[in-house]
Amino acid sequence: MEGIFVVERALTMSPKRAGTSNGREGTTLTQQSEGAKVTESFTACLDRAARAWGLTPRQREVLAQVAGGKSNKEVAAHLGCAVHTVEIHMTEVLRRSGRASRGALIAGFWTQS
Repeated sequence: MEGIFVVERALTMSPKRAGTSNGREGTTLTQQSEGAKVTESFTACLDRAARAWGLTPRQREVLAQVAGGKSNKEVAAHLGCAVHTVEIHMTEVLRRSGRASRGALIAGFWTQS
């Protein structure tokens, strides 16, 4: 569960905050550095998967949220669209990635080369 927290924290941190300044009370510079590394790793995986699977920008946004552990309902709220719209995007992301399930998609997201 900690990995999901780190990824979610990395998703919500701005690049400026993920740097070397201690902008969060109670967060050490080492933790922020680790968060920046996770952000870079996450972004690299996201870029690589989007290119390999031929995703549209919106599908890439949906994949980023799903890989960060969000439900379809949470993704819809974040993107300001209907849950059904997210379901359609997810169906297409699964088809383009050649994965049969959300879990397989996330595993493929992290291991895609």
